[in-house]
Amino acid sequence: IVGSQPIPEIIRHINSITLGAQEVNPNVKVEVIWINSWFDPAKEADAAQALIDNGADVIVTMADSPATVQVSKKNGVYAIGNDTDMAIYGKEAHLTAAVWNWDVYYLEAVKAVENGSWKAGSHWWGLDSGIVGLTSFHPDVPQSLIIRMNKEKGRILSGAMDVFDHGFTKQDGTRVINALNDGEMLGMTYYVKGIISKPPSG
Repeated sequence: IVGSQPIPEIIRHINSITLGAQEVNPNVKVEVIWINSWFDPAKEADAAQALIDNGADVIVTMADSPATVQVSKKNGVYAIGNDTDMAIYGKEAHLTAAVWNWDVYYLEAVKAVENGSWKAGSHWWGLDSGIVGLTSFHPDVPQSLIIRMNKEKGRILSGAMDVFDHGFTKQDGTRVINALNDGEMLGMTYYVKGIISKPPSG
């Protein structure tokens, strides 16, 4: 994984990706290289190449340029984009990407401003809002896996499952049994088991 800024949000994303990968392959190993930037194509490309040189067969980016997809295409490995559909930069490599559908939020915000109900504050909308989603899948993604992902999505939508509520092990061996509350997720600074890199310090 090419990490952008080492903040709890991104660490949480990296942990959730790792836990998801472990559902398919319990022995998966995840390496993280931080570039300490949201957008730096040169650093993103260098980090992706270093991960590939270390044996990575799938590159996930938390940064905002298509550099990792382009490097993955060049090296014949798969990539997962970030925030936007990056398939146009390497459809041979691009498996999918998590995307933000900001129009959903802005339409609601504008309506609230117009009717006088808008209030400043933090917003943490769920999957059911339609504000987040996935792009189309690469043809190499098995249909059985897509069906499984849609089933898990349904469980999240129904409230039957949350990524961090079914128990997991931290990198240091500590077992987490209880579901995490919002504060614990917003303050996440540790890695889960399966990530072979050291977590960022400070």
